[in-house]
Amino acid sequence: MVGIDLAPAALERAGSHVKAGSEIYILGDFLSGGAIEEGSFDCIFEHTCFCAIPPSRRRDYASAAASALRPGGLLVGVFFLNPDNPDPHSPPFRAELDEILGYFRHAFELEHVFQSPPTYAERAGREALLVFRRRAVE
Repeated sequence: MVGIDLAPAALERAGSHVKAGSEIYILGDFLSGGAIEEGSFDCIFEHTCFCAIPPSRRRDYASAAASALRPGGLLVGVFFLNPDNPDPHSPPFRAELDEILGYFRHAFELEHVFQSPPTYAERAGREALLVFRRRAVE
């Protein structure tokens, strides 16, 4: 398992915990597409990362995820659709399901949509679990 973050403090904190397996942590910008080697992963799991990304960078996220996955690989994500955030200029940012699907449509097939997956009580009915499969590279 690989964790990636822009903030050295986040990596230090993650590294301070006892490892559960062979996880590693990388300092880098996932959105740039150059932080990890192309086709390195069979699966990406994200939990409410998308809502933290400024809407202007969401296309970058979808492209970076496509680049990081081998053809046939899975992107499994819990997407926080409508967070209560009075400041539209800071995360978490809202996202409509159709909007999310539009960002990933270019490189992924949608396998499953689970509306209202089990979650934290305050997020009940406000998240969707999506499973995408990376299309073959053309």
